[in-house]
Amino acid sequence: MKHSELCAIAHNIADSLASGQGFLIGYFPTEIFAEVAQSAEGHISVDFLTGQITGGQPSDSLRKAIALYVEATPAFFEKHGASISDVREVFARYHVKRLENRFSVIVEDARGRRSSAEYGGIPGQRLKTLDELGRIRPKKA
Repeated sequence: MKHSELCAIAHNIADSLASGQGFLIGYFPTEIFAEVAQSAEGHISVDFLTGQITGGQPSDSLRKAIALYVEATPAFFEKHGASISDVREVFARYHVKRLENRFSVIVEDARGRRSSAEYGGIPGQRLKTLDELGRIRPKKA
């Protein structure tokens, strides 16, 4: 599977958690950005393959939701024509910047190609920046 397609699948998983609705795991409301804003670390990071959570101290409800996302991730990849063995890492970091909800997604495929992208808002849209020639380009995380 193409790396860009794996990134799109990973974005959808991370965006589902960011939305607060949790439709990917059934209806499971969460408030990850509210928990990020209250954390001393200023971020919560989630590994969707292992379930490891770093950064802030998530609530029991958020921990349960993340565990459900980890369970659902292999089936979600298969639903979109990929295999969980196509990726080595699917990682998201949620943070709040100037009252805007943001999250970064890092994907490493089975061949070792790694990429990251930063998204803002709900639903998460790729952030844009100006390059040295004044053109609008996707911002790199």
